Amino acid sequence: MGLPVSPSLPPFQKKIVILKLNFEKAFDKVEHQAILEVMKHKGFPSKWIKWIENILGSGTSSVLLNGTPGKIFKCKIGVRQDDPLSPLLFVLATDLLQSIVNRVWLMGVLTHPISDNFGGDFPILQYADDTLLILRRDARTLFNLKGIMRPFSDSTGLHVNFNKSFLVPINMSNNRAQPLANTFGCHLGSMPFTYLGLPLGTTKPSVQDFSPLLSRIERRMSGFSRLLSYDSRLILVNVVLSALPTFYMCSLKIPPQVVKQIDVYRKHCLWSKRDVNRKGSCLVAWETTCKPKNQGGLGIINIENQNDALLMKHLNSFYNQHDLPWVNLTWSKLYSNNQTPSQARCPVGSFWWKDLLKLFTPFKNLIKCDPSRGNTDLFWLGSWSPTPLKEKYPHLFFFCKKPKCYIRFFLNNELEANFSLPLSNQATEQLSMLLETELDRPWVESTADIWSYASGNATFSSKATYKLLIGVTEASPLFSMDLESW
Repeated sequence: MGLPVSPSLPPFQKKIVILKLNFEKAFDKVEHQAILEVMKHKGFPSKWIKWIENILGSGTSSVLLNGTPGKIFKCKIGVRQDDPLSPLLFVLATDLLQSIVNRVWLMGVLTHPISDNFGGDFPILQYADDTLLILRRDARTLFNLKGIMRPFSDSTGLHVNFNKSFLVPINMSNNRAQPLANTFGCHLGSMPFTYLGLPLGTTKPSVQDFSPLLSRIERRMSGFSRLLSYDSRLILVNVVLSALPTFYMCSLKIPPQVVKQIDVYRKHCLWSKRDVNRKGSCLVAWETTCKPKNQGGLGIINIENQNDALLMKHLNSFYNQHDLPWVNLTWSKLYSNNQTPSQARCPVGSFWWKDLLKLFTPFKNLIKCDPSRGNTDLFWLGSWSPTPLKEKYPHLFFFCKKPKCYIRFFLNNELEANFSLPLSNQATEQLSMLLETELDRPWVESTADIWSYASGNATFSSKATYKLLIGVTEASPLFSMDLESW
């Protein structure tokens, strides 16, 4: 689905609205025939469609009357709950909405919220039964969209529950947004709101926005944990309590206060048998327990390092210029002049992007750039050379005009733009060495730079990155062997 904005872009001033649709009993009312027709028009093989038809047709129901089931009949609507195939089939049916909206947008009935020259699909986010539409703030657009929803509902069986749907205004007051909500017939919402279990907003989530996560962890501190042995409680902490924040950590930087509270819950579950008010019961310092077992720890996951390792995958996507909507948009809007983030004195972008840029220093220590286009790494300070050129050619570096220039800038400019002339004899010798060794390689602007990792993996691995972030600590072989039994 098309995205109109990137999570890395700074707040923009366009007046738009976000419409969150809620379908009435979505999984129970979707038409089987609609799913099959969409699959047919998308080019699925007839054999595959027949398999899906048999799966959908195998569902049966009966009516209970005074506890006695009646005659069994086959279902022609709905998909099975808790079936891993059901969300995929449901998304195929709702993809019809994307096709309809794209067509009326090209016909001029709807207007793109950013620009009609934006490219791609009209901005709709669809995951399972959660649907977000990003629209321009005018009553005509919402009125036309409501008219479009009627034939979509009739053909798929998915009817909008207007009482649970809401409209969120951006860069406009609630007084101006209320008539728009009335036009569509839904409620007026506000930022932040929950989407896919995460707080969605234009500002950085507060500690209070993470309270649902803390409540879930606290509820999982089962009362029976006081009956468990230490090794069983260690498994409970690592497998359950440490795993619950993972979904949040993949997308957001967890505030230190939240990390501290999560550690309090894990610490008391391990040592105090769930009693959070009990103090002075820890047998080992928490920093020690978070070390690997072969380094004298208990192997408990360090939440802060795990969060950084999971977020670094976004930096990997950005610097390797993966074909993702947010990556392409960030490069085109923020770094169209090839000024990479590592050069920026004042980071630009949203709170999410600024949090990622704070991880660039540890990320840089884990990677090495193999430049081709030369627009993602610094010439003098970058990791593309085993030894930074600043240290390898100190006399030449003394005369450089832009010590933080990127590789492509250096290659595209003449000697006068890169250095303060005239050069000394030592600098001239080092310049000759630089041209004969470092720069004597193919430079292809059409090929993106490739970033590899110190872990030896060809692709980014959060697990390997986490191990590098926690580092290595020397421990007694006897002590580490003792803890392996835990």
